[in-house]
Amino acid sequence: MGAYGTNYTLRAGLAAGYGAGNLAEDALYWWSFTNATGVPYTGESNYVLHFAGNSTPPVHGFWSVTLYDSEGHYVPNPLNQFAITSHSGNPRYNTDGSLDIYVQKASPGADKESNWLPAPSGGFMLLLRQYWPQESALNGSWVPPAVQIVGPATTTTNATTSAA
Repeated sequence: MGAYGTNYTLRAGLAAGYGAGNLAEDALYWWSFTNATGVPYTGESNYVLHFAGNSTPPVHGFWSVTLYDSEGHYVPNPLNQFAITSHSGNPRYNTDGSLDIYVQKASPGADKESNWLPAPSGGFMLLLRQYWPQESALNGSWVPPAVQIVGPATTTTNATTSAA
């Protein structure tokens, strides 16, 4: 999809109507509906997307991880934070160069909120976008890590999680 040459009318119509049509060399989209064990995401659990040291999505441009509810909408939350991106001031990396993105209903703690995607009570999905992906993503030698479940949801705002 997206290889329409100079048919600018078709390209503009697809972009306006569907927001799609990029070449893989321009953007890759990785949808995730289940955790590492194949169980659908739910706000009843806490999750971590862990990128090992210096293994965040390989891009020449930027990447983002966005959370959507089961209907494909942003989830209202107190931070108005709907995505973690490589270009917007978040995320905060660990000292070893690794990165943890916390996906859960309750705050993982004030020190981790820059890496928090607030989840709804029910089901949801995640979308990792890579803009101007590097060759390792295009040829399949890099794939996103699986999202790990780290425990049941908590109701306190001081809950903490860690990647295993």
